[in-house]
Amino acid sequence: DPPCPDGQWKVTGAKTDGVTAGCKIRDEEGEVFLLKMDPAGYPGTTVRASIISGRILHAAGYNVPDEYPLTFGPENLGFETEAKFRAQDGEEIPLSKDSLLEILGPPHTSDGRWIALASHFIKGTPLGPFDYQGRRGDDPNDRIDHEDRRELRGLRVFSAWLNHIDSKRDNTLDFYIGPPGPGYVEHYLIDFASTLGSGGTGPFRKWGWEYGMDIPASTGRLLSLGLHESHWNSMERPWGLDEIGYMDNRGFNPSKWKPIRPNSAFANLTDRDGYWAAKIITAFSDRHLEAIVAEAKYRDPAAAEFMVRALAERRDVIGRYYFDRVPPLDFFSTRDEALHFVDLGVERGLYDPETTRYRTRWKLDSGGGWSDWTETDETTHSWEKGTRARFQWQVSRGEDWSSATEVVVAATGQIVSLTR
Repeated sequence: DPPCPDGQWKVTGAKTDGVTAGCKIRDEEGEVFLLKMDPAGYPGTTVRASIISGRILHAAGYNVPDEYPLTFGPENLGFETEAKFRAQDGEEIPLSKDSLLEILGPPHTSDGRWIALASHFIKGTPLGPFDYQGRRGDDPNDRIDHEDRRELRGLRVFSAWLNHIDSKRDNTLDFYIGPPGPGYVEHYLIDFASTLGSGGTGPFRKWGWEYGMDIPASTGRLLSLGLHESHWNSMERPWGLDEIGYMDNRGFNPSKWKPIRPNSAFANLTDRDGYWAAKIITAFSDRHLEAIVAEAKYRDPAAAEFMVRALAERRDVIGRYYFDRVPPLDFFSTRDEALHFVDLGVERGLYDPETTRYRTRWKLDSGGGWSDWTETDETTHSWEKGTRARFQWQVSRGEDWSSATEVVVAATGQIVSLTR
């Protein structure tokens, strides 16, 4: 739970490093939080974006800190006598109410209150960030090189969806959980301020479209002598929605999205990794997105409506992009003497069922070659129990046939393998 907004918390320190201010507090229940502020002049942008991106990544299966939007005033701030902050010259100085108010800057609301992100301290022993390549030498459970892990390669697609441009090593953190010996390591993604078109120093058009140092893009502009204007240079924030950054989906292509820094795991992304991520992303319905965005507590309902639409648009672009490359025929099962599957593209509203056709062929393991292709508009085909068989399925959306998805069915009806 977040800190009680009516309580008085104990401030134990101030956050003066990084690009945004904040402070560390202990609430009345003894729970410790880091309060992180928005960049000056952009109240609500990074706080709302952080909540939404963190909730989505958590729902997708990643470990993230528990974070909450919080509005507070001077009356919430009590102080521990040993509270200190680090000055620019590195000296630690006792923290007073006046010095904290100076660090926090002008209030964000007309009634003298601040908007902040309350990030609950993770319980465990911090071990530092993890790399996007190699393994942790001190974690015997870490047995796969990180650049080969699907959840890290596929994170590129989630990052493209959320425009999580700052998905770098420094925004990860590992924790040792439990007593020495029988405990284990948990891997966290942290700091989602630079998502959804927002940024730690304020919204910025370029990010998501180019690397921080993008030589081909820079060279192209140089050689054009200013005659060529980059697409992102014409982007605009939605008029009147001050809590929204540059969440402009015109021209969005998940394969061309770029973080600020190249990432070795992202570079290894395959179409099948992308399909895995798109399968999860397209499972977020509009109602799911509405519920998640509501958690961010936008002050203007129009901002919440805009963000739901923007996320849904990017979700659908991602779904179509990867489902065009890897046919989304999934959840194969046998029942009632038939093989069944689900076409995720049709089920999730990305393709017209009227122009969708399937075809299948099969081969019995008892002998013989492949049958001829049989066309159908059904997502099922008869299968006789007691027969081990291979099926290949393809889908057409009104044009060419896709690559084949092959399913092996055991004589008992169990799905033995699925190959895309």
